[in-house]
Amino acid sequence: MPTGPDVRRYRKALDLGQREFASRLGIAQATLSLIETGKVGLSEALQQRLSKEFNKRRYSPKYDEFCRTTDAERRSGQTMVGHPDVTYATLPVWLWEDGFDLGAPPNTAERRGIVTVRTSSSDAIAFEMPKGSSHWIAGEILVFVRSSTDDCRAGSLCLVQMRSPRAKHPRTMIAIARYDETGRHRVLQFEPADPSEPVFAPNPDHIEGILRCVYRARYIEG
Repeated sequence: MPTGPDVRRYRKALDLGQREFASRLGIAQATLSLIETGKVGLSEALQQRLSKEFNKRRYSPKYDEFCRTTDAERRSGQTMVGHPDVTYATLPVWLWEDGFDLGAPPNTAERRGIVTVRTSSSDAIAFEMPKGSSHWIAGEILVFVRSSTDDCRAGSLCLVQMRSPRAKHPRTMIAIARYDETGRHRVLQFEPADPSEPVFAPNPDHIEGILRCVYRARYIEG
C-alpha cells in the first residue's frame, strides 16, 4: 500500500512540481504537502484519483507500475523510506462510538476509509471521531498504538480497555492519563473523555489493554 512519502517519490520521478502535480489531482498544493510528509493520510478516493490520472500513456513510470515496483522492493528487504527502525502502517479507520469492543470482530459498515501513519508499532488502530469534544474536533482521526502504563505520560490521550468483575464484557474508553502524586507513590489515574466521567484510579488487574494516541489529523481533499 503506497504512503505519503511514496507519493512524493513518484512525483519526483515524473519531475513535476507540487503545484502542477496537485493541480492534476484536483487538490490544493498545501494538501499535497501534508500528504507527502505523512501529516494527512491517503484516502481511498485520493488513491483512486492517483491511479486514474497517472496511468495514462503520457506518464512514465505509470502510477500502478511504480506501486508494484515499490511493493516488490519492500518485500525484498530494501529500505525505502525513513530510518530502518521506523515503518509506515496503513490502517482502516473505524467510526468511534462509546462501547466499541476491541475484542469483537469490527463492523465493516463502520469503516470510514484508510490512513497511513509512521509508526514503530504494528499494533495500532485508527478512529474517526463523529463529534467534537474538548480533546478533539469532529471528524478528526486518532491513531492509537499498544502501550504500557509506563508509556502513559500525564495528559496522554489513551484508549483503555477495562474488565469489571461485575460486567459480562470489557469496556473500552478514551481517557486522559493523570497522576496522583499526593501520597507516597505516584498513582496512575484516568479521566474518561467520551463520555465525560470523574477521574478514577484503575485496578491494574482489571486493565486488559492500553493504547496511546500517537497521531491525529483530518482527511483533507480539494
